[in-house]
Amino acid sequence: MTEKLLVVDDEKLVRWSLRQKCVEWGYRTLEASTGGEALRTAKSENFDLILLDVRLPDMSGLDVFKQVRDIDEDSPAVIMITAVPQLEEVKAAIRMGAYDFIGKPIDFDELRNTVKNALETTHLRSEVQSLRGELRSRGGFREIVAVASRTQELMGLVRKVAASET
Repeated sequence: MTEKLLVVDDEKLVRWSLRQKCVEWGYRTLEASTGGEALRTAKSENFDLILLDVRLPDMSGLDVFKQVRDIDEDSPAVIMITAVPQLEEVKAAIRMGAYDFIGKPIDFDELRNTVKNALETTHLRSEVQSLRGELRSRGGFREIVAVASRTQELMGLVRKVAASET
C-alpha cells in the first residue's frame, strides 16, 4: 500500500516541488496552501504523514498540528518546515509530537530520509500497539513455552518491550 502525504505550505513553488519529489519517491500526495484547507483535507482524508510549514497565512502551523491531533488521536506523523527556525516553535512542536523539523531551502536528500524514517517509525508504533492489543486479548504471552536459552532471552526482551509505554 502506498503511503499518503499532505504537503501544507503557502508558497506555491515550495508545495509543487515537495509534491513532485514525494510523488517521485512513490508517495500519493495532496496539497494545501492554508491551515484551514489543511484541516478540511485532514478531516476528509487519512494521511500517513504531513509536511507542515510553520508559517501559514491564516494560522500557525503549530495550531494546525494541534487541531490535526484533536481530529484523530492516531494522527499522522508530522514534519515541520520553516525558513526561520525559532527555538520556542521547535520545542513546542517536538513536545506536541512532531517527528522532525526541516529548514528551507529544503535539502531533498535529507527530507527523503526523514520522511522514510518518520513513516517507518509510525508503522512500527502501530504494529507494537496492535501486537500489545492482541497479547492482552489472549491473556498475555505467558502461554509461550521457551526451552532454549536464546528463546528465554528473547522472551525477556519481549516482556521489557511490552511493559514499556512507547
